[in-house]
Amino acid sequence: MKIKTNNSPLYAIAEEGLISNFDLAEGRMIPAVILKNNKEDKTVENLVKIHLDTPPGDVTVTWGSPLNPLIRNKFWELFLQFAKPVECEFAIRFDLEKEHRIIDAIIHSRGLYISYGDTGDKISQMKNGAILIEVPNTGVDNDWNKKIRDILIKKYKKRFKNKSKKEIIQLADYEINEFRKISNFSKKL
Repeated sequence: MKIKTNNSPLYAIAEEGLISNFDLAEGRMIPAVILKNNKEDKTVENLVKIHLDTPPGDVTVTWGSPLNPLIRNKFWELFLQFAKPVECEFAIRFDLEKEHRIIDAIIHSRGLYISYGDTGDKISQMKNGAILIEVPNTGVDNDWNKKIRDILIKKYKKRFKNKSKKEIIQLADYEINEFRKISNFSKKL
């Protein structure tokens, strides 16, 4: 078996949030990330700048986890390979413990706004511009539903040592359902 490795630039998230726009996705919330500026690599910065003056392009997306078994259960990565308006590729690394909600929103909304900047930049302003990409169903939905539940059960076991296993599972399911209600909210005219 051959394992494909990826040497694409890897970006961390500086800020995350949800954006709603009357003109897109019927006003539903779309997740947005500001990727940390990278002094060594300007792939995202150049891509966003080019997209400001060109029509939409083509992108292929793939979800994955690092090959390193020591960090495999700590991170998920979204690999993006653009064919138009410029050829480039990079990956966004998500910390499963801290950023599971934004992954869930991406998977369920099937979209993502990407910008670049620094910690403290506001999603609502996207001062450097942003691009909207489609994140189609890549076959990870069932794996993700199990993964997010496991993440929340682990979190609640640490926090609520006096609760039963059944109560912990109910809390995890409740959080997933409530967050999905918020992320599925849409503006109505």
